[in-house]
Amino acid sequence: MRHTFNGPVIGVLLGILASLPLSAIGSEPLPAIDSEPLPDTGDTKADVVQENISARVADAAGWLDSFFGNDNYEYESNKTRLTAGLSSFSEKGEGTDLKLDTSLRLNLPYLEDRLRLTLSGASQDFDTTDSDWEDIEEDILGTDERNLRAALTYFFRQGDRRNLSLSAGVRSRDGKAAFYLQPRYRHTWYRGDWDLRFVQKVSWYTDTSWDARGELQLERLLGHDWLFRTTGRVNWYEEEDGVFPQLNFGWHRRLSERRALSITWQNYFETYPNSVLDSSTLRLRYRQQVWRRWLWLSVSPQLVFPREQDYDTVPGIMIEVEARFQERS
Repeated sequence: MRHTFNGPVIGVLLGILASLPLSAIGSEPLPAIDSEPLPDTGDTKADVVQENISARVADAAGWLDSFFGNDNYEYESNKTRLTAGLSSFSEKGEGTDLKLDTSLRLNLPYLEDRLRLTLSGASQDFDTTDSDWEDIEEDILGTDERNLRAALTYFFRQGDRRNLSLSAGVRSRDGKAAFYLQPRYRHTWYRGDWDLRFVQKVSWYTDTSWDARGELQLERLLGHDWLFRTTGRVNWYEEEDGVFPQLNFGWHRRLSERRALSITWQNYFETYPNSVLDSSTLRLRYRQQVWRRWLWLSVSPQLVFPREQDYDTVPGIMIEVEARFQERS
C-alpha cells in the first residue's frame, strides 16, 4: 500500500489594530519605545540564572556529541586525533556486513590553529535506513564503495555562537578521484532552557556537481539526566529531482563518565514525484569505554519501517569497536 504525505498549507495572520484618541491629532509624534536595542545580557539575578541554564544545556550537548562522535561536533573539533574502527551491521534478510574505517586528523600549528588536515578511508558504507536519501548521500560523498579522502579545512571563525570554515580536498572512490570544495556555517542561539542551532553546508564536486544541506536543531535538558533534541534537515542535490527533508528526534542520557545512552527516531521524506515518508527508523544506541579510555564499544539495535516494504518492520543491529588516540587538552 502506498502512503502519500501531502501536508496542508496553513497560514497564520496576526494583526494588532490601534487608534489614536482625537486629542492626539496634530500633536508631536510619540518617541519610539523600542528605538534602543535591548542588551543580550546584564548583571541582574535573572541574567545570571539565564546564563547558567544556557551553559548547562550547552555543556551537556557538547559532552554527549563528543562521546557519540556527532558529525557536527567532529567537524568543528580541531584536535589532532587518530581513529580506527571495525563495525558490523546485520539486518533481517540481508546477512551481516563488515566495515573497517580509519581517520587521521592533524591540527596544523600555524595561522593560530585555524588549519586542519584530514586523511580518512573506509572499506564501504552500511545501508542502515533503507531510504533513497541514504543511497544518494553515499553516492554523492563517495562512501558507497572503498574510498579515501584528503582535505584541508580553514576556520575563518571559531566560537560557541558562530563557526565558519572552508574545506578543499580530493576523494577517491575505487580508484576514481574527484576534487571538492565545501563551505560551512553554524550559528547557535542560547535561550534559557533551549538552544537553537543552524548549520548550512554547500558542496561542489567535480564529478557530481552541487549539493546543499541545511539543518536546524532545537535542544533542551529534561530534568538532570536527559538531553532532548529535535532536528529538521533538508538536503538538495543538483542532479536529483525535488528535495529530501528529514525530521528527527533524539533523547540522550549520560549514564557515567564512561557510558551513555541514546534513543533516536529518524524520519526520511521525498518530495518528487509525490511527498511521501520514505523510511522511519527507531534506534537505541549504548556506548561505553572498555578496558582503556581510548577503546570504545557501541551496540545499536534498531527497527526500520521502509516504504519499499509497505512499512513492515525490518529489525537490525550494529556493533562497533573503535580505538581513538587524541591529543590532550
